[in-house]
Amino acid sequence: IDDGGPNAFTYGHTPNNARIVITRGLLDLLDESEVEGVVAHEIGHAKNWDMFLMTVVQLVPLILYYIYRTLIQVKSGSSNNNKGSGYVALVAIVSYVLYIVCEYIVLWFSRTREYYADRFAGEVTKSPNSLASALVKIAYGLALATLREAAIFSNGFESGDTSAWSAAVQ
Repeated sequence: IDDGGPNAFTYGHTPNNARIVITRGLLDLLDESEVEGVVAHEIGHAKNWDMFLMTVVQLVPLILYYIYRTLIQVKSGSSNNNKGSGYVALVAIVSYVLYIVCEYIVLWFSRTREYYADRFAGEVTKSPNSLASALVKIAYGLALATLREAAIFSNGFESGDTSAWSAAVQ
């Protein structure tokens, strides 16, 4: 993708139809061994079925939230004198608490998938330091870009000249 932001990601359903996307900004920022490490990391996601697994894992909190929202609507639509409305409220609250807990489990699972992809990249390239170096460059590259944008915006607004902001947005 012809974009200045350093980014790479994998999408698809299975390892057989996975696609890796790399931006021009990543290729410009990193040297060849670092790009190799990032690509190996993304291949690790495909090889380990991460796209499919994360979709399935994310379904659990989604279903719990759906149960919560549905029961809240049912409770608000029924009279409060209904004998079963207390149970409906209890199940809704339990569903919501489980939803929050499951979201943290999904975050943990996502982080674990990242560690496996990192390990795969280190083993395949025999150079884990290249991936580590690439991640540092990407993080600093994004931080510097954010600072640059903030400076452009703040200078334009302080002087009353919004042309820098208009140019940056376009």
